[in-house]
Amino acid sequence: MVSPPYITSMIPITVSNSGIPMDYSLGGMFADVFFNLQEILNFTFQVTQPPDGEWGAILGESQGWSGMIGMLQNKEIDMAIADFTVTKERSSVVSFAEPIAQIYHSLFIKNPSGTPHYGAFVEPLHWMVWLTLILFIVMTPPLLCLTV
Repeated sequence: MVSPPYITSMIPITVSNSGIPMDYSLGGMFADVFFNLQEILNFTFQVTQPPDGEWGAILGESQGWSGMIGMLQNKEIDMAIADFTVTKERSSVVSFAEPIAQIYHSLFIKNPSGTPHYGAFVEPLHWMVWLTLILFIVMTPPLLCLTV
């Protein structure tokens, strides 16, 4: 599925009798890696898209999975090239390869007052956290010195 910059385009190559795309041509970073592997390892592949357009979610205890995870679980496809989030549930039904890219998520919120508030980093912490941190900073060097 399209997920820039990893998969930037999926251009239909063949279309079924009902007008639904069946095979695609890929573009993007993962596509480049996969095309290079194809050339080095001498194999061919066919790109398809999950009919429901999903990555993969649990449908229910007895119903299995949707999306690409479901297609892998049902052996409709051999592998899925995507920027999956590895979860315990997904790992129980499919095997993940070593990642070729790492993504770090961040959450940003708007400052409601609109002015810089430098105490925002320290105010959320309880006084006990600060006391523990100060004790750790004070006690660690002498303890390390005694152990050495």
